[in-house]
Amino acid sequence: MVQRGIVTKGISGKFFVQSEGQIIECFARKKLKKDCIVLAGDVVDFNLSECVIENVVPRKNKLIRPPIANIDRIIIVISCVPEVDLYLTDKLIIAAKLNNIEPILCFNKIDLDNDLVFEIQQQYSKADVKFLKVSAKSGYNIDRLIEIMHGGLNCFAGQSAVGKSSLINAILGCDYSEIGNLSAKISRGKNTTRHTEIIKVRDFYIADTPGFSLLELDNLKYNELKDYYDEFFIYQNDCKFSSCTHIKEPDCAVINAVNRGDISSSRHKRYTEIYFDLKKEQSYI
Repeated sequence: MVQRGIVTKGISGKFFVQSEGQIIECFARKKLKKDCIVLAGDVVDFNLSECVIENVVPRKNKLIRPPIANIDRIIIVISCVPEVDLYLTDKLIIAAKLNNIEPILCFNKIDLDNDLVFEIQQQYSKADVKFLKVSAKSGYNIDRLIEIMHGGLNCFAGQSAVGKSSLINAILGCDYSEIGNLSAKISRGKNTTRHTEIIKVRDFYIADTPGFSLLELDNLKYNELKDYYDEFFIYQNDCKFSSCTHIKEPDCAVINAVNRGDISSSRHKRYTEIYFDLKKEQSYI
């Protein structure tokens, strides 16, 4: 008997498939393993009597670092502790758009620094990304976060110790895994998530994933980076050069908008850094 389900976890060649309210431990058919690496998030057809995955349904998208497929939203969690890394945040937003995934910027621990929350919200006010303020500790806006997550696979990402696991626990209403403690001495936490695992919650799925700090924009050409900054769109047709990169060209409408304060100068500075990092990497190819 062949059933359809979703892979919630893969460890050492074993795949845990959720189907009809049950979790079935399966192996992948040998032929399938040669043609396709099964990922968490994959929708699969499996032989129930043999507990063998026969087929992987065509994917909406996939990531290799971390290994996961068919993501609908990336919940990018940031907070004031540890010190926020907006360079990583921007790369995650770009990676989401590159893979047809909706990015949600989620500021946790809002009770610690409201000034920083406002500053960061202003930086992204003209970017096409939802911004949500929450507190896993107090439960503030957790219901709104759940509302946003309905009807899809939601992947949590961000630095260690920003509260990804704590937010998942707040959504579930219980502890699902060990939570890494923040080290006050070095201001960063222990990453206790060692593999991608997907959890079903009513009509949606959530995933806590390791390795997003290693994310690279492998499929993005450096001269196409500008296409993933929404705040550039309304100005770029007014640039002197049609091939303008918005870095240092004369009569660049985007740079003029930055100088007027219409585009966040911090966002543009990080855009420039990412542009040159991509260009440097691709010059060796």
